[in-house]
This record gives sequence, C-alpha cells and structure tokens, in this order.
Amino acid sequence: MDTSAFINALRRFIAIRGAVKRLRCDNGTNFVGAKNELQTAMKELNHGLIQKFLAEQACEWIFNPPHASHFGGIWERQIGTVRRILNALYVQLGKPQFSHDLLTTLMAEVSAIVNSRPITTVPSDSKDPVALTPNMIVTMKTGPVPPPPGEFSQQDLYSRNRWCRVQYLAGQF
Repeated sequence: MDTSAFINALRRFIAIRGAVKRLRCDNGTNFVGAKNELQTAMKELNHGLIQKFLAEQACEWIFNPPHASHFGGIWERQIGTVRRILNALYVQLGKPQFSHDLLTTLMAEVSAIVNSRPITTVPSDSKDPVALTPNMIVTMKTGPVPPPPGEFSQQDLYSRNRWCRVQYLAGQF
C-alpha cells in the first residue's frame, strides 16, 4: 500500500466509523509518508475556519519505534492470525481470482469475525451478562453479527452468485 492508498483507506475508515482521536501504527513507509503528506496539505490551507476545524478534529498520531512490531501488542497478533488463516485459504484454493468487490466483502466478513471474539470472560450461566466484544464497542450494539442466510459448500466457489463465494470463504475463515 502506498501513501495515497493509505490516505484513501484512512478516509474510508473515518467515513464509516467517524473521527479518529488516536491513530497508532508501525513505522511503515506508507504510514510515515501519509503523515507527512497530510501535514503538508494542512499547512497549505490558510483559511481560518478550515484550520480551526482541523485543529479541533486533530488526531494524535503515534508511531511505534522502528523494527519493534512487539509494541503493537494485540493488534499485531490479530494481524498475524488473520494472515495465517488467509494464507492457508489461498493455499487450499490455489490462485483464486478476487475482484475488488469480493475481496472487500471478504475482508469485511473477516473483520466482523475477528471483532466478535470476547475480550472479557465468557459467562458460564445464561443469566450472566454477555461477554464484551470489540464489535459491541465499535457498533454500540449488543447482539452478534447475524450469519448469512443458508449453508455454503465448496461448490459455491464456482457459483455464478459471487456473494455465495464470499460466504463460503468467510465460513472457512
């Protein structure tokens, strides 16, 4: 991902999730380049109202030390877990051709799965409160993400219905 692609990804994230107060990342050249490019763009704006608005919406951008991925803690472990599972899926499938739409939908499904894991103890009694998940914090909803309709099999990989392909892959994930 280059600087421009990262800025677009950040804008998509903000458009969906809202303003970001703190952004933590490693010292990838795309992140450093994006920060420099955004700072340059903000300095070039010399309209008082725009600068005031940007100052009010300021995002604290924290970089981990170079070559210290262990500073990422849980998010680095989650990225590693997702990569290993996706790599195993790709090995199993051969070289699947994913359109942008299919890959975007699959990654949204993967995100929902990963963010549905409990971050508190799982209650043993059904009367106890539900275990807290990252999705509950992000979406402000207490229920889990509903599953897609139907059962999906490996034959769905070759289906004309692309949504069935994605749902099979999400089920495999």
